Amino acid sequence: MFDIRKSNKAYIESPEQFVVVRGDTVYLRIVGEEGEYTVMTATSGEDCGRFRAFRNQGALNEAALRVVEQMDLQSAKKNDYHDKPYVEICYCEYLSDTYRTAVIFFANLDAAAALGISTPDKQFTTGEM
Repeated sequence: MFDIRKSNKAYIESPEQFVVVRGDTVYLRIVGEEGEYTVMTATSGEDCGRFRAFRNQGALNEAALRVVEQMDLQSAKKNDYHDKPYVEICYCEYLSDTYRTAVIFFANLDAAAALGISTPDKQFTTGEM
C-alpha cells in the first residue's frame, strides 16, 4: 500500500505539491492544482529528511513508462535541476485520478521486482518520446 502526502519540496514552483510514498521512500511527485495535476517520478527525497528517494531510478522510470504505455498516454522524459532524469507520466484533473495512476505504477514496479528485473540508472536516457 502507499500514501499520498502533502509536500513542500524546494525548487518546485507549484500551487500544490504531493508525494506518493511507501514506507520511508518517495516514488512519485504530484504538482499543480485541481484541474491540472502532473504526476511524475521523484528524483530526490523530501527536504525534511523524512522520506528518501527510491534507490533505483532506472527501475522507477521504466515502471512509469509502462504506465504510460498501458494507459495509452502522452508522457515526457525530462531532467530535473540537478540533471537527474525523470518521467512525467500524465496530467490529471483531480487528485483521485492520481491515485489510480499510482496503483498501476506500483503494480508495474512490484511485478518487475518479483521477476528480478532491474534497470540500472545508466540505461535510462532522456529525450523526446
